Amino acid sequence: MIGLLLVAGVLGAIIRYLLDRGLPATHDSVQGLFAGWPRGILLANILGSLALGVVLGYARSHQLDLTHENFVHTIPAADRLWLLASGFCGSLTTASTLFVGFCLIYEVNKARALAYLCCTFVIAGGAGALGYLLAS
Repeated sequence: MIGLLLVAGVLGAIIRYLLDRGLPATHDSVQGLFAGWPRGILLANILGSLALGVVLGYARSHQLDLTHENFVHTIPAADRLWLLASGFCGSLTTASTLFVGFCLIYEVNKARALAYLCCTFVIAGGAGALGYLLAS
């Protein structure tokens, strides 16, 4: 079970890394509110929140308990969802990368940094709610 959790976590981290490298932060030459935003990390947080919302909505609609700690070797549906939620979604949407991006923007422009943080929470939160509603 731990091995599957590690694999899920590694996959989420790899996808976050690829998104960050594929969609680098906007250059400081970009004017306006979005200058310097780490677009790949923002997209990773949105996609991870959407996926987590889908997992939680699916679990709720199928009355699966994701809070238990008694795993068995057959890995029932609730355990597979727990692995997906905590391993994959958890590593895809790490708070550390969000706040590193926030701190880097904050050093240049405090208003942009606060806007980045607020937009991330609002958009990712909305994506999580949308995923929950779609899967329920």
